[in-house]
Amino acid sequence: ATQPPAQPTAPFADSGPACRHDRPVPLQQPEPAPPTVPGQVPAEQAAQPARPAPATRPAAHLRLDAETRAKVHRCVAAFHEPQSAIAEQYRAIRARLIRRNVHSENQSLLITSALAGEGKTVTTANLAVIFAEVPDHRILMVDANLRAGRLAKLFGTADQPGLAELLLAATELDDAIQPTVIPGLYIIPAGRLHRRHSTRELLGSGQAVRLLQELRRRFHYTLLDAPAIKAGPDAIELGRLCTGVLMAVRADETAEKAARQAVEQLRKADVELLGCVLAAHREETTW
Repeated sequence: ATQPPAQPTAPFADSGPACRHDRPVPLQQPEPAPPTVPGQVPAEQAAQPARPAPATRPAAHLRLDAETRAKVHRCVAAFHEPQSAIAEQYRAIRARLIRRNVHSENQSLLITSALAGEGKTVTTANLAVIFAEVPDHRILMVDANLRAGRLAKLFGTADQPGLAELLLAATELDDAIQPTVIPGLYIIPAGRLHRRHSTRELLGSGQAVRLLQELRRRFHYTLLDAPAIKAGPDAIELGRLCTGVLMAVRADETAEKAARQAVEQLRKADVELLGCVLAAHREETTW
């Protein structure tokens, strides 16, 4: 399932043990931003012909044994059900993001939401799996929810060392990057952060800037799972360091006012909103 006041893809909630395999909706951009918004695609680029969708490799996980496949949570439908309508909707999002990347540059994408529990973590996981289908691409997930990270649990990896230790210069980058069972897909978990440390200070530090630069050098696409915008300034701080932001909105649960306020916060901070993903969408759902 997927998407906000605009539309992209993500089928499950961010919290709770149950995962609903609802049908996602393809990615759409939010209302046009004013011309002063940084990162806006110039008219001459917009006029270029659309890039063809990349060829993708066969679903490698089909050759994995049951025990290995079980390491990935059932919420990651793009892995367990690669031929499903949900997986195809994530591929539609991937295609739009790749077409937008007219110069084929390595990019960092932040996934957030207006409120907690709207599907951003599962959106991150599924979209990363779909990006990893592209041959010769290295894809990285970063759990940037330093207080309540969940990505490591979805992929059965260790929860530390991770981003917290990297920002504190307490570990080496090579030690924090872990492979998943999916070829070409890696993860940096959230790690463990003592409450005396300020997440805002860490995410807005020079160490964070240097880290994101290095990750963009090493990986074709880096997807960061960030806290909700209303939860504090973390998503905004990280958004300034990324190529752009995708915002998950949960169908029939996220108030339109909250979603619009979150979009406005991003724009006021000069953070580029690439689009919205309507999570837990059902065919009968309307806005």
